[in-house]
Amino acid sequence: MIWQPLKDDPDVVEVQLSAAVCLLVAAYPAGGPERPAWQSFALPDGRTLQLRLAARPQIRTTFGPRAVITYEVSGQAVIGSEGFMCRGEAILDLKTRALLDVQCRLSPIGALEAV
Repeated sequence: MIWQPLKDDPDVVEVQLSAAVCLLVAAYPAGGPERPAWQSFALPDGRTLQLRLAARPQIRTTFGPRAVITYEVSGQAVIGSEGFMCRGEAILDLKTRALLDVQCRLSPIGALEAV
């Protein structure tokens, strides 16, 4: 495979969301706190992304030759007054503690306030 620059800019919110999931799974390998707190991330356009995510361990299996655990990630995101439901998963290598895959999806849910 030959490296090529991106043709389209990645969605900044999706990138921040994936980064937050990585931090969450790394900080709470047993599944995260029972009542996660809101976290704030500054977006390049000056807006603030507020996230409240929880990660729950689901299945121990293999990913190729590696023993892994899959986490279900869910929560809410707020940008301005726009609310989103977050759903996704993260696959963590049990030996190296490296994240092998992170996927998150945002679904609009209307006005929401991070409290």
